[in-house]
This record gives sequence, structure tokens and C-alpha cells, in this order.
Amino acid sequence: MRTVRLKNFDFASHTDIGRIRERNEDFLAYFDTLNGHVFVICDGMGGHNAGDVASELAVESVGKVCNQKYYPNPFEALEEAMIISNETVYNYSVGNDYLFGMGTTMVLLLIRDDKVYYGHAGDSRLYLYKNHILDQITTDHSYVQQLLQKGLITRKEAEEHPRRNEITNGIGLSKKFDPEISPKALIPQNDDYLLLCTDGLTNMLSSEEISKVLDGAQNLNEKASKLIGKANRNGGLDNISVQIIRFHNLDDDPEPDDYPASRPLMELVRKTMKKKKFAILLIFFFMFGTWLFFISVENTDLKNNQKSVSFKTVVNDKDLIIAYHIKPNETLDYLAERFNTEKDVLLRLNPNFEKMDNNKHIKIPIKDLYIVQKVDELPLISARFDVSIIDIMKANDLGSLELLVGTELIIPLKSK
Repeated sequence: MRTVRLKNFDFASHTDIGRIRERNEDFLAYFDTLNGHVFVICDGMGGHNAGDVASELAVESVGKVCNQKYYPNPFEALEEAMIISNETVYNYSVGNDYLFGMGTTMVLLLIRDDKVYYGHAGDSRLYLYKNHILDQITTDHSYVQQLLQKGLITRKEAEEHPRRNEITNGIGLSKKFDPEISPKALIPQNDDYLLLCTDGLTNMLSSEEISKVLDGAQNLNEKASKLIGKANRNGGLDNISVQIIRFHNLDDDPEPDDYPASRPLMELVRKTMKKKKFAILLIFFFMFGTWLFFISVENTDLKNNQKSVSFKTVVNDKDLIIAYHIKPNETLDYLAERFNTEKDVLLRLNPNFEKMDNNKHIKIPIKDLYIVQKVDELPLISARFDVSIIDIMKANDLGSLELLVGTELIIPLKSK
């Protein structure tokens, strides 16, 4: 594809089957949408059926979502595009033996008002090349990346690890999906490069080799071709896809970003809590609100002449209450069983609750929240809180004993 030049950036896109694969399961695209300029690369995962179908479906879904309506918040646009892509691929595979289990990685980028927003799932990557330095912006969702973050292997060992192709998050693999969206916008400068690519490139070329090509005097189309050529000469063991974007004509002093991040409530809480006066006010209002809540619950019980156990004996004073985002098809009975509580407790905690709605939150009592540390293992955490491993895995929807450092674990109530 020839180099495409727009007002503030130009770009080139290339994809290649490589030297070993029988078909190209990568799919990439550029869309000029209602929400801005969208770049997306997907890699249909090896070992899954119809990876090429999954990657094409995911890319097409992104284009449709971004062109259906305008999202004032670009973070929301990215999140919605990735979630709907996941639903599209997953639903397409259900009931089809040939397509069942198909999935794809995704790296998705949105340029709006000279700012860059991005999200990803899997091990396809986004790089920033600035001042002759190549910086990996995304963090792989992979088994090997988890080992790296725990300090169990070196980066050199990761490059040669036999399980380096196993990813821990992807599009279409499960009905439940949580995309990783950038916490803030990137503000590019003139002559900065962004590189989107699949692992067919990064498994064949080192960061130094990629930097050398980007630093060359060729145009973007020639640089993209050169990256793919080098990857093929180094083995070409997988499909190879790249998109290179170079910025120009940018303002030296861009306008500040007024949009909240993809989790606006939590971002607001974190920023507010850093200010001492606001933190004190928040704590005061929380305590006052909690007192009013308990008073209202007790008054409701008296009015209805219910002969039931006091709410304070049902929920221990030491327990935490979290706001849980209801997922599709979840019921009160399911949530009570998952978090080792009772349906009656959930109804008391949520007196105005009418029906299950996956756009709402529900208050749930738990024992604690815990941030996974470098030395942690699930059995140690289980012993520390006197809660079974099975209960912790169930509450956090964990599929294995592997823990990612920095993950916030829900410690559920102890099963009776």
C-alpha cells in the first residue's frame, strides 16, 4: 500500500503471509470515522480455528461501531468498539463447529484532535518511536509476560520461552471480556512515529533492528516493506503486519485533554483522594451516608413488621461493600453463591433493586481487597485471609493459579 498523507500525519500499512504459514490470519485497516482516525491490527491466533475469520470480523466490527455514532469521550469509543468486536466474534463462533474457539488479538488506535487514544488485547503491540528511542506502549497479555512481571524469567529467556505464544486475553475467546484501554491520551510531537504490529514482526526482529529501520531515510511505505522483508529473512515464522504513522504540522502547545479515562468514576476518585480536603469530605459523606442507609433499613424492617435477623448481624462490621458491575445473564442467586453470601443480604444491601441489568452496579459484601505482590502465590493469599483457594478463584473468575502482579483480588466472605 502506498504512503497516505493527511493533514497532521501520514501512514503506511503492510501485511504479509510470511514464509511458513499457509494463509494470512492477520487483518488490518484504517478508517476515517465519525470519532476520528482509527487504526486497527488483529492477529487470528494460531491453534484456534478460523483465525482469519475472527480477525476480519473484529476489524470490520471496529469500523462499524466507530461510524455508527459519535462518542464525546474517545475512551468510551475505544472500549465500546472492543467489547462489541468481542461479542461479534464470540457469537459468530457459537454453534459452528468449524469456527468454534476462534479468536484474535487486537491493537486499536484512535487519533482525534492531534491526540492518540489506544486499547489492546493479546500480544499485538503499539510502539512509540521518539528521538531515536523505541518505546513499547502496550503490555502483552501473555503467559510469558506474567512470568516477566513476577521476575521469574529474564527478557532474553522470554524471547525463547516455549510458551511465548500463549495469550491471556483476546477477542472472541469468551463471552466475558475486559479490554485494556489507555489510561490517558498520548500527545505526539512532530516527527514522532507510532508502530502497530503483530508478533510476526516482534518475534523476528529485535527492538534495535526495528529502530534502525524507522531511523532510515526511506519513506513510510519503504520502511514498512523493509520491516517485513527483514522479518522474512530472519525466518518469517508467522504472518507479519505493520502500520507506521508519522506526525507532522502539529501545534507545539496542544490543548489539555478534558476527557475522563475509560473508567471515569475510578479516575475521579483517585484524583480527588490525592487532595487532602476532598478526601476528608468524601470520608465524612461516606460515613454519614452509611449511617443514613442503616437507619433506613432498620426503619423499613419496623414498618413491615418483619421478624428477621438484624442487618448488622448479617453483614459483619469488618466486611467491605463493593460496587459490582453486573454482567450479562448473572442472577442474584448466582452472585450470592459466587461471593459466599445470601440473596436476602443482597436485597437488604440494595433496597431499591428492581431487576438484573448489565448496565448497573450492585452492592456486594466481601472480606477484603488485596493487591497481588511480586512474591505472592494463591495458596499464601488463601492462608493469609483464611479463605479457600476455590472461593478466591470463583470470586475473581480466575481460570488458573497464575497471578499477575498488581492485580486487585476480591477476597470473598468465608464460605459457611
